[in-house]
Amino acid sequence: MSRHDSTSTLAPAPAELTLPDAPSIPGLRFRRFRDASDWAALAELHRAAAMADQDDDIPTQEILQITLEHKAGFQVGRDLLLAEVDGQVVAEATGTASIRDGC
Repeated sequence: MSRHDSTSTLAPAPAELTLPDAPSIPGLRFRRFRDASDWAALAELHRAAAMADQDDDIPTQEILQITLEHKAGFQVGRDLLLAEVDGQVVAEATGTASIRDGC
């Protein structure tokens, strides 16, 4: 099985998530990566953050996609969480799964 295979022994992650301690912001919701259109939204999020930080390093959606899809142990559909307000991506969080000592 390649790391891009969708086959897994784990149950599929739900597309939309409920976070019990999330702030009460109208229109706020959390979800997993949905499809290729999310790359453009992520690129815009990174562009806005870079501009606010006066950072010249602004990754394109292609660079973000290549970086995340080839990150060891990372599965975009499992390890990328997006926060939206009224349908606009306003934040992202990433994590990875590790197997240690076969556990």
